[in-house]
Amino acid sequence: MTQAIRRFSAAALAALLLAAVGGPAAQAKSERPVGGAKGLESATFIVRLDAPASAQFHGGTLETFDARGRKTAKRFAPTAPEATGAARLDADAPAVAAYAMHLDAARGDVLSRAEAMLGRDLAPKHVYRHVLNGFAVDLSAAEADRLASLPGVRSVEPEFVHRPLTDNGPQWIGATRYWVGQNGTVAPNRGDGMVIGIVDTGINWESFFFDETRPGAPQIDNPRGQFYGLCSQPNVPCSDKIIGVYDFTDEDTDGKDPDNHGSHVASTAAGFPLSFSLNIAGQSIFFSTSGVAPNASIISYKACESDPDDPDGSFVCFGSSTAAALEQAIVDEVDTLNYSIGGPPTDPWAGI
Repeated sequence: MTQAIRRFSAAALAALLLAAVGGPAAQAKSERPVGGAKGLESATFIVRLDAPASAQFHGGTLETFDARGRKTAKRFAPTAPEATGAARLDADAPAVAAYAMHLDAARGDVLSRAEAMLGRDLAPKHVYRHVLNGFAVDLSAAEADRLASLPGVRSVEPEFVHRPLTDNGPQWIGATRYWVGQNGTVAPNRGDGMVIGIVDTGINWESFFFDETRPGAPQIDNPRGQFYGLCSQPNVPCSDKIIGVYDFTDEDTDGKDPDNHGSHVASTAAGFPLSFSLNIAGQSIFFSTSGVAPNASIISYKACESDPDDPDGSFVCFGSSTAAALEQAIVDEVDTLNYSIGGPPTDPWAGI
């Protein structure tokens, strides 16, 4: 089980994802079969390139290979927050933007050489600059092995696969101590002005836990003064509570949660307080619940979808979609991130 909401740095988030997909090029198939190139069975692979991602680059001269395989070198300013002294990575900062542009060009050169070698077009499903440097693409196992030999390619790995789990409640983690303050040294706070990112199955914006118009809901303001992702679509009603919605899956839900796991996690993290009574066996039972940070706003990153291989309707979170969600969370500069997703018991990275 993942830890409850935590403040994160871009470098720490990148390190987590790199650990999950790191290592030498692998021969094994992914758990996500897809239509193969030229009729061959293929799967989604995450291709990591040699240069560091922006969250990890400490500055200096980088050697890359152009589309014809010729080596070039260019110097860049540091972009990693721990090297620049910045509190967090700003994707719009001039040094970061310049470095990201270089990564885009270098990735294009690698793709051109890969297409020439494989004899077909390659269309990346996602590209990454900040959480890792690379792209996700469908390949056969033989193609993955060949691509791993290209200069400038660090590794070619089958995407990891995680599944939705659950999360802790406010009382379990001691959130009430912060709601009322601690011994006069910590001011009371319920997430005021904070933006929480939720990487999961999506979000149900119709839930009582996110409805700021219902009686008793606290009045909060959008701390960013803007909306993100799919909020510009008329069928995605964002609010001061839900200020951003993204969908990185192949499901046609526009970021809405068909499983309710993401909504459960989001309400655990930042749901409005809710009190009600139920009549059970002739007795009136009073319930009172709240999210950990009920005054915080939410950006939802849908990275999990219905498992196409499970007739019982379970959900699965493919690594290429998860990496894209984490990439966008860095760009959006969320204050904290919840990832209540895990792998099998033998997965050392499950529940980190």
